[in-house]
Amino acid sequence: MSDSNNFTGGDERAEDWYQITLDTETNLTFELLQTPSNFRMSMVIREADSDSNIFSTVATSSGDLINTQMGTFQPGTYNILLEQHNTYEDEKVDSYPNKPIPDHYNTPYKFRIMTSN
Repeated sequence: MSDSNNFTGGDERAEDWYQITLDTETNLTFELLQTPSNFRMSMVIREADSDSNIFSTVATSSGDLINTQMGTFQPGTYNILLEQHNTYEDEKVDSYPNKPIPDHYNTPYKFRIMTSN
C-alpha cells in the first residue's frame, strides 16, 4: 500500500483528503485514534476517479472514536475524506474571551488504516 495526503484548506471548515493505493486485494480497517471532544468525525472512502461513496462511517457522538472494518478492496487508488460531521463551533477565541477555547483548537485528530490479506 502506498499513501499520500494533502490538506485542502482556506478556512477552518476545510476537508482533509488522503489517498491510498492498493497493489493487491486487501481488507481495510479504519481506526480513529484521537479526536477533539467537540467534533463528531466522519470518514468516507471513494475510488479515486469517482464521487460515489464506497464506504462511510460517522462517530456516534462528539468525541467518540471509531474502529470499523471497511471490507475487502480491489487493487486501485482510493480517496479518503475525513471531516467533522456535527454543527461546527464558529466562535473565534478572541471574539469570546469569556468562553473556554474549543477543543479543536488544541487537539488534532489521529487515525490509521490497517490492512490485511
